[in-house]
Amino acid sequence: MIMLDGLTGERLDVTSKSANGWLSDPAFWDIDYDTTPTVASDVYPENGFGGGVGVPGAFTFTPKARGVVSYTYSFNGGPEVTVAAGADGAARIDWTPDSDGSCDLQVYATSRTGIQLATYDYSFTVN
Repeated sequence: MIMLDGLTGERLDVTSKSANGWLSDPAFWDIDYDTTPTVASDVYPENGFGGGVGVPGAFTFTPKARGVVSYTYSFNGGPEVTVAAGADGAARIDWTPDSDGSCDLQVYATSRTGIQLATYDYSFTVN
């Protein structure tokens, strides 16, 4: 049996059955990988202070996995917004805060085959 979830890794479980009916112990192989997007902003650096109320900033989303076609994001638990990825799998959004303080940007990518990849949590503080 192969279990392919695409989110954080792959796993292969194997057993064998001999001609006389003997069933082997199960064995497995697995690999974990990071499918979260890379998030960057010059104006609002991760785990730092930047910008200010009314100061626009750009955020760039870059894939760690192949075949990314879109990104879905939300600021501070608000409505989710989906943007298309470019041919290189990256996307850029512009955002202007209407209040100061801590902010949380959550972003995940979706692959060409429709798999939702792992969410990245990008925290920063608006001056």
